[in-house]
Amino acid sequence: MKCGILKIKKINKLWIIKIYDSTSEYLVDFEIGGRDEETLLKLYNRISNNCNIRYYVDDWKTFSKVLTDNNEKYFIGKEYTYPIEQHNSNTRHYISRFHRRTKVVSRSKEMIAISIKLMTLRYEHPHLMQKYLTPLFPQVGAAA
Repeated sequence: MKCGILKIKKINKLWIIKIYDSTSEYLVDFEIGGRDEETLLKLYNRISNNCNIRYYVDDWKTFSKVLTDNNEKYFIGKEYTYPIEQHNSNTRHYISRFHRRTKVVSRSKEMIAISIKLMTLRYEHPHLMQKYLTPLFPQVGAAA
C-alpha cells in the first residue's frame, strides 16, 4: 500500500493523507486534517488491522515516527510513491476544487471528503455507480 499526501490550500494548511493500494489501483482510505502526527494516527488506526501491509512513503518524518513506533515495515523513497502521486494528479484533474483557487473552493472537510468519495466511486469503481447513486438520484442510469 502506498501512503501519500495531497496539499489542498497553502493558507489553511489542510492536507489529505491517503492510503492507496497500487496492486488493485484503488484508494483504500484517507484522512483530512493537518500535516501532523494526530491526523496520520487517525488514518493508521483505521487500517492497522489489515495484515501484510507494506508502506511506501516519502521522507516525511511523521511517517517514519508513526510506522517505527508501531513496528511496521516501510520503505522510504520517491521511486516507490509514483502510484499515489498519479492518484494525487488525477484528484487535481477531476475535482476542480483542488486545482482552481478562485472558484469552486469549499473549506468544509465534509465537502472535500464527499468529493473524493464520489471521484473514487466514479473512476475506480464505475460498476458500483448505479447501486449507490440511484437511491440518491433516481435519474442516474435511466434513459432520458
